[in-house]
Amino acid sequence: MVLLIQSRRGCEVSADGLVFRLLGPLEVSVAGQAVRLPRLERHLAALLALSAGRLVSLDRIVDVLWGERPPDSVHNRVQAVVSGLRRCLGEAGRLVVTEAGSGYRLGPTGYQTDVQVFDLLVGKAHDLSARGQRAAAAAAFREASALWRGTPLANIAGLGADAVRLAEARMVMLCERFDLELALGRQDEVIGELGALVIEHPTREPLTARLMLALYRSGRQAEALEAFARARAYLVGELGIEPGAELTGMHERILRQDEGLDLPVAEATDTAGPTEPAAPAQLPRDVHDFTGRGDEVRRLLGLADTGQVVTISAIDGMAGIGKTALAVHVAHRLLERFPHGHLYLDLRAHTAGADPVPPGEALDFLLRSIGVPQNRIPDGVDERAAVWRTEIARLRVLIILDNAAGADQVRPLLPGTGASFVLVTSRQRLTELEGGHWLHLDLLPPADAVALFDAVAGARVALEPQAVAEVVELCGRLPLAIRVAAARLRSRPQWTVGYLAERLRQQHRLAELCLGDNGVEPALALSYQDLGPPGSRLFRLLGLHPGDDFDAYSAAALADIPVDEADLLLESLLDMHLLMPQAPGRYRFHDLIREFAIAMGTAADDDRSAALDRLSDYYLHTVNAAGVLIEPTSRRIDLVVTREPETVPPWDGSAGAMSWLDSEHQPRGGGPPCLPQRAAGARVAACALLAPLSQPEGAN
Repeated sequence: MVLLIQSRRGCEVSADGLVFRLLGPLEVSVAGQAVRLPRLERHLAALLALSAGRLVSLDRIVDVLWGERPPDSVHNRVQAVVSGLRRCLGEAGRLVVTEAGSGYRLGPTGYQTDVQVFDLLVGKAHDLSARGQRAAAAAAFREASALWRGTPLANIAGLGADAVRLAEARMVMLCERFDLELALGRQDEVIGELGALVIEHPTREPLTARLMLALYRSGRQAEALEAFARARAYLVGELGIEPGAELTGMHERILRQDEGLDLPVAEATDTAGPTEPAAPAQLPRDVHDFTGRGDEVRRLLGLADTGQVVTISAIDGMAGIGKTALAVHVAHRLLERFPHGHLYLDLRAHTAGADPVPPGEALDFLLRSIGVPQNRIPDGVDERAAVWRTEIARLRVLIILDNAAGADQVRPLLPGTGASFVLVTSRQRLTELEGGHWLHLDLLPPADAVALFDAVAGARVALEPQAVAEVVELCGRLPLAIRVAAARLRSRPQWTVGYLAERLRQQHRLAELCLGDNGVEPALALSYQDLGPPGSRLFRLLGLHPGDDFDAYSAAALADIPVDEADLLLESLLDMHLLMPQAPGRYRFHDLIREFAIAMGTAADDDRSAALDRLSDYYLHTVNAAGVLIEPTSRRIDLVVTREPETVPPWDGSAGAMSWLDSEHQPRGGGPPCLPQRAAGARVAACALLAPLSQPEGAN
């Protein structure tokens, strides 16, 4: 038996009972709750779910679980894995996972797989199409498309052939679906999806051919020919082959404007009658191990209850803090409240190898997503924004504008009236965005940081609670860093948490907290590259500062710039979340960002020695000036200062000078005080303060 929910959208994967989702990374849920499976149990679950009631032999199970190096007492080991899977699935597992002859299988009832639903929907589409109900058939194909979440079985090794088979079935279905959509005259509606698929699968010539046809029928002949040129350049350059007959034939027919490519008038109607455009459902999948942020989630859910256009213009925070994860998680909690669809657009402010999306291009995407035909979308940004505000005003849509570069990019995309809900994420504070509610994400509290590490790394970390607490602190309680560290641990069964902590202590942390292109350093590099030359230079030089925090005066001395300019640059770095506020007028680094600043400074050709000399002179002069103000009758100390700073902090008498001395008292890392305790003769503090500055350049 296959459990299906019949809704206004048709057949869907049930949220009840035992469900296996294979059309993407394997996901298993019981009664709507995700089930976390150890590696061997996860592989066994995928293997049994793929067979869907058919017997899986013991040899096949051993091959998938252990490959060419099966363990001793393999039959006992398989039984242990089966028992583990049953325990993880609870009562459903004991009923469904059964032994049969020389192998195992899932029973005939009591569970569901998305592959089964996919096959049923494709069969339904074929039947409807054969009866001439092409619009209904296309709708069934769209439901089948929506089941896919990425590469099938992406987190399962040993089932590559099955993954390829599923991927091929998807491609066949997509080509059949797009043929139907094009026959129904829906070329404007499928261009965006086809374009994305062609980028994802550049060798799939049938997809490119259908994209070319859709563009041609939309009056975009030049773009259709450009699509062919890109496909040919890729095939020749990467594979050394020319395009095949289908793609070449489409190219030739477009060049000669073959009338056979035009949609016949009689073909533009359907016996099933007119249908409303499907509501867009573009949200990325929710993070299954989303952890913490309870207050922030409740605040955003509460804002969604207002029934007005609500712009959360500042879900902001430093790189890797979890802005997108929070927005997507909240959006999934709100799906049922927005019946006209859910839109997601990455504005690419900090995307490697890509420029930010221009507002006009973003508006084109949004308008097409809600069903506005291409011929009704004007060329100008202001005109497009006006059409967008008009169309969206009558709808109740949830919109995520992710990774925004600034207010100017976002402002044209905001609804003017209506009841839609807009979530905007950005590394910058978008406080100049009118009518917004701002939410700043800080580092995770220690308990939430530990919980996130546990959720990603797996149950074995429970044996080393002190080491886990140390690791999350070494990760700076930054969600991205914690996820990367936990993923590294999980992928290395021979490691302990203590060993991971030792690596983070003794080696370059930024290198340790990186998995391929995903990690803290690549994320920070995208913010750094957006700084202008003055901002990036000050950012690098601040890595030399020995104190735990600093102000505009010491920053000005480091960079040899006026204090007013230093103040503006520090505030800009704060807005970009490359600095953190310590107190009014004082700033500090997150530990990982400081390491990144030091690395950037080492790689640059800044005169670091001269910068340290200027900082030494600044502190020597300024500490002496504070001492004179506090104890004007004390014995004078002769100072040798190469270059006196132009400005010192504007102290309000001796109390202000003493307050400044207190602010500068502690060095980075909580070591010996930079300044002595409050006492007469504070000018002597210069010696202690300058000690860290006298270290060799590489000491930082």
